Amino acid sequence: MPNIKATENEFRSQVISWLNKFFGQGGYSFQIATSDPSVSGGKSNLFPDIQLWLNRETKQGFCGWELKTPITPVDAVEKAKRMGAKYFVTWNMRDAVIWQLSDEKGKKAQRIFRVFSNQDMRVK
Repeated sequence: MPNIKATENEFRSQVISWLNKFFGQGGYSFQIATSDPSVSGGKSNLFPDIQLWLNRETKQGFCGWELKTPITPVDAVEKAKRMGAKYFVTWNMRDAVIWQLSDEKGKKAQRIFRVFSNQDMRVK
């Protein structure tokens, strides 16, 4: 029997499927969720794991999501800054955190909402 483990790519695909099903019900500002758009503006391109779009055709993104294991470093602040987004989400497959860029230069972020794996919602 092969040893099969879930991967970040598999998890990302499932989350995008859930989000697009949710958006498809109507009544939401978001048009679509996609994976890995190329975001330029620095020495190299960056790729948010998931991007929520208000309008994909006009490149009007709302926020990017980073899906990482609990020990993987995240460069989500720079990705949000390059997209012109005020918010981003990190989700380590256990806890989800919504962040808001907290300075004018877009170099710092503050946690505004966190959902723990036990479904206990708390605001930090």
